[in-house]
Amino acid sequence: MGVSFLKKIIHLGLPARLALISLIFLTLAACSDSKNIKTQPESPTGDTKGKTQEVRMAVEDWKLPIQVPEGEFYKVFGWLDDSKLIFVSNLQSGSNLYSYSLEKGESSLILQTDHPIAEVSLNYDRTMILVHTSSSSYEAIVNIYDLKGDIVSGQSFPSTELHAEWNPYKNDTALIVAFQDDWSFRAYQMDTSDKTVEEVLISEPFVEWIGENKLAYLDWNDESPSFFAPLAIQEIGGSKETVKLDHIYRIESYKDYLLTVQASGTDLEKAVFTFYDKKFNEVNSLELPHLSSFSGWLVPYMDFIEDKQRFTVFEPLKSGEADTYTEGFTLAVYQVGNETGRDVIMEGIDNQPILSSPSGRAYLYGFRFERILNIESKKIFNLIQE
Repeated sequence: MGVSFLKKIIHLGLPARLALISLIFLTLAACSDSKNIKTQPESPTGDTKGKTQEVRMAVEDWKLPIQVPEGEFYKVFGWLDDSKLIFVSNLQSGSNLYSYSLEKGESSLILQTDHPIAEVSLNYDRTMILVHTSSSSYEAIVNIYDLKGDIVSGQSFPSTELHAEWNPYKNDTALIVAFQDDWSFRAYQMDTSDKTVEEVLISEPFVEWIGENKLAYLDWNDESPSFFAPLAIQEIGGSKETVKLDHIYRIESYKDYLLTVQASGTDLEKAVFTFYDKKFNEVNSLELPHLSSFSGWLVPYMDFIEDKQRFTVFEPLKSGEADTYTEGFTLAVYQVGNETGRDVIMEGIDNQPILSSPSGRAYLYGFRFERILNIESKKIFNLIQE
């Protein structure tokens, strides 16, 4: 388990978080695990000399499924560009990390590891790859590579679990949080530019970057567990400051925005998703039905393309209990910022992780990102032959 799992429990009080993390770890231990053409505008004089043309293969024509060169497919971990993925296959004693060209249908080996890969994440500008492997139950190894597979930086950390978060404001820096058996933690800042790893003091392990050296988190009261918490910010190594935003149970940070999820009104039948700029001025807000769970509320999977200001989220059809809800979800897209609007991508779809391609014309979809959802045709394709 890595970032994608741990961030789903950020909204819980400490006792509930520890119980849920333990349950997830035990469960994991029991498991094997038509072309599109874009051209530049005509010149005012009608002169087309020097005009460039970019031809992109349609999503419908991508080469699928992926043929894994060696080992057993584990998971897709993201987009290298608009038509290239990175994925991992597991071998008997280690893992392979590949890139895969959806247009050419070709896999290229980036690197091999001696130990199984637990998590992979790309930095903000997709120039470096953080790879988390484990040599034992009490050690985590974090190596950072360039796209050719050459190691840039690396270190091992005593831990039973590890959480890593790239800094979107400093593309060469990542925050590493290493947990021990008793869920105590130590945090480190790994800087690839000077190849240093420095221990840092933070108040809460599940944090979001909102500046080069500033973090945001929910300030849960561990003495009196609650479903809600106020927002707090902290300079790394500094003291915390509480922001006048309360009654929150989930936050997500992007380079220019902070998203909060709150309960609406006294009846708590709606979830309010609010985007703020980094000065905490409200930019946009929307209300959705929400589903209750044993720990509070189910937060649906979502995605945000920041340069297009496009927010995608799975909407329940009505509020209710998550365990008994069977009506399915609507996958909808909202515009954030100056323009507003809502478009439906697909109805009656399962609430599962999604990750948009840079252009937004396709999504990785599924718990292992084993499928692709085409925005134009509204069809879902398998990346792996089952």
